[in-house]
Amino acid sequence: GAMLASDAQPLLEITSDVVFLEHGDLVVATKNDISFQELNSGKTVTRQSTKLDWSVEKLNKQGFPHYMLKEIYEQPAVFVDTVNGLIDRARPEPFSMVPQPGVELLDKAKRLILVACGTSWHAALLGKYWLESLSKIPVSVDLASEFRYRNPVLSDGTVVIGISQSGETADTLAVVRECKKLCVPTVAITNVRGSTLSREADAVFYTSAGPEIGVAATKTFTSQLVVMVLFAGYLYNRSSSANAMLLFDEMIRLPHILSDYLGSESGKENSLLEDVKKAARALVNLRGFFLIGRGYSFPMALEGALKLKEIAYVYAEGYAGGELKHGPIAMIDKNMAVVVLAPKDRWREKTISNLQEVKARGAIVLGIGDAADSELRSLCNHWIRLPEVPSPVGENLLPFLLAPAIQLLSYEIAVLRGTDVDKPRNLAKSVTVE
Repeated sequence: GAMLASDAQPLLEITSDVVFLEHGDLVVATKNDISFQELNSGKTVTRQSTKLDWSVEKLNKQGFPHYMLKEIYEQPAVFVDTVNGLIDRARPEPFSMVPQPGVELLDKAKRLILVACGTSWHAALLGKYWLESLSKIPVSVDLASEFRYRNPVLSDGTVVIGISQSGETADTLAVVRECKKLCVPTVAITNVRGSTLSREADAVFYTSAGPEIGVAATKTFTSQLVVMVLFAGYLYNRSSSANAMLLFDEMIRLPHILSDYLGSESGKENSLLEDVKKAARALVNLRGFFLIGRGYSFPMALEGALKLKEIAYVYAEGYAGGELKHGPIAMIDKNMAVVVLAPKDRWREKTISNLQEVKARGAIVLGIGDAADSELRSLCNHWIRLPEVPSPVGENLLPFLLAPAIQLLSYEIAVLRGTDVDKPRNLAKSVTVE
C-alpha cells in the first residue's frame, strides 16, 4: 500500500522512507508497488526515496502537557544543533560556515531579498536588521504572496532567499521557481531535508530543529533566527573580525543563558514561568493586546501577536513602538493590554516613552525587560523578567530571549482559554495552498 501526504512529517510514525514528488508528477499506487509518471508526457519516471533523519522518539510529548510547550523547551538544544550543522568548529575564525554552494552565493551577493510567509517572514525581518547592521549588504524582505504578483527589480548580484519551515509553502516555492526562470540565484532555508524547496533552490541551508508537531512554530522560528545570525556574522567577519569574534563568543554562550532562563524541565517553577503565569491570569479576559517594540523587538512583537491569534484566538496586533501614536492609540483603554518589549538595548529609552503614552490613556501594561531594570518595572502593571546579557554585542541576541517569553505568554493564555493548543482551528502545519 501507499500513503500520500502534503508533508513528510506525519508519515514518520509509519516509515522514515519517503519519496518527494516533482512538480507535475502522477503517482500510480497499487497494493504491491508505486510507479511515477510525468503528467504532461505520460512517460514513466523513477523517483528516489529519501530517508528522514528524524527519530520517532521525538514525536512523543516526553511528559509535557502539549507538544508546543515541549518544543519551546527544546529551543536551547535546537540552537546548538543548528549552529553545529552549519559551522565548521575546527576552523579558528568566527562564523566559519561549512563550505557549500549557498556560502559561495552569499559571498558574491551584492543584495539579498528574503521571502517568506507567517512566522518565517518574522524571522526574515529580524534577518534584515542583523544583516544590514552587521554586513552592510542591502536587504529587502517580502511576503512571498506579494512578491510573486508584483514586478520586483532584480538587479545583477541579487540573491533571493526563501525561508519555509516545511519547505512546501506554496507561495515561497512559487517565488523560487519564478526567480530560477529569470536566472536569479536562489537559496532555501528549511527544516525538512528533501522537501520541494530544498530541491528546487540553487542551494539550501538546513535548520536542525527536528520534527515540530505543534502547528504554531516555536523552535523552528528560533532555528531560522540562528541561520540569519550566522549569515550576518559570516559576512560581518569579512570587514570586522575582532567584533565578529565577540559576537560569536556571545552566540556560543547564549544556549546556556537560554537554558537557565527556561528552567530545565516542564512544570519546574522558575522566574520566567512564574512571571508568565501571573501575567496570563491577570490579562486573559481583556479585550485585546497590542505588542510594541523597536529595533529587534519589533519583529518579535509581530511574532508575539501572531502566536496569540493562532493559539489563543484573541485580538492581538504587533506594532513598532513609534507607530502607536499614528492612529492605533485611539483603541487604547482599560480593557486593552499593551505588551511592551523593552530589553536593555539602544532602543529602550524611546520604547519607554511610548509606554508612558499608552499608560496615560489607561492601558494595562505588561513589560518584558531586563530583570534589573527597576525603572521599567515601576511603570508596568505586570512584568516578565529577561536575563541580563553581559556585553554590548549581546543586544544583537536579545530576540532569542524574547522568543520564549512571548511564546509562553500565548501558550498560558491559550491554556486558560481552553483552546486546542497544538492543533488550532482552521490551521495546518504545512501551508500548500496559495
